Amino acid sequence: MDVSAKKQTASDLPPAAAEAVESAQREKDEFLSLVAHELKTPLTPLKTVAQLIRMRVRRARDGSRELDVESLDKNAAMIERQVDRMDRLVTDLLEVSRAAQGRFVLRAAPFDVAAVARDVVRRWSEASEETEDRHHLEIDAPETLPLVGDQERVRQLIGSLIGNAIKFSPSGGLVDVRVAGDDGVVTVSVRDAGIGIAPEEIPAIGREPFATRERTKNYAGLGIGLYLARLVAEGHGGRLRLASAGEDRGTTATVTLKDMPTEEATATTL
Repeated sequence: MDVSAKKQTASDLPPAAAEAVESAQREKDEFLSLVAHELKTPLTPLKTVAQLIRMRVRRARDGSRELDVESLDKNAAMIERQVDRMDRLVTDLLEVSRAAQGRFVLRAAPFDVAAVARDVVRRWSEASEETEDRHHLEIDAPETLPLVGDQERVRQLIGSLIGNAIKFSPSGGLVDVRVAGDDGVVTVSVRDAGIGIAPEEIPAIGREPFATRERTKNYAGLGIGLYLARLVAEGHGGRLRLASAGEDRGTTATVTLKDMPTEEATATTL
């Protein structure tokens, strides 16, 4: 039996169906290319640092130069940050898959959201020092700010907001992070001076994963950070809001979070 004869190609389908098939194939190919690029990007600095470490070890071994432990520590920290970047990407992809299957689960426990925000800002500040376009991160947060919620997903949310602000501010500049609490509601806002958003585009952003605007197609990323941030915010009884005065006038992303019930895990589904 000739199995190939039974396979239907796009050319065998009605024009509308054939176009839909070809469009889906193009989107899949673009997505796979984008994921491959995002995973490959951290590998270049990792290899460079690995080569630098080996060179320093060789020089120390042959006695031409003493081993600089402080420099090695900085190299190791850089490797750690690049691995963290790859881990965030893979984690985000898994989270989108879980959300699509209705398995996006938030587990509530008390934690200090102000401390989490400061730690995320510190890590992003360290990472930005390795880029050519330096960004200056500032944070305004109370000493402590308790919240009952999913600490790791809130950490992921804040990191996504900061990552977006940095990505869409290609010339560098200030990224201002503010954390506040009022009447049981925690507010986290991240403001940048980047490329901004056209007013008509704001309602659709963060509603679907892998969605990109025409103006952002030349920027790295999978377009899932704000989508996941919205899920986390809504799972905490809050919301994600975006504000911009227009293109090239920066963006402010704001999320509100409320205490979750601690009796059981709360599932947020699409």
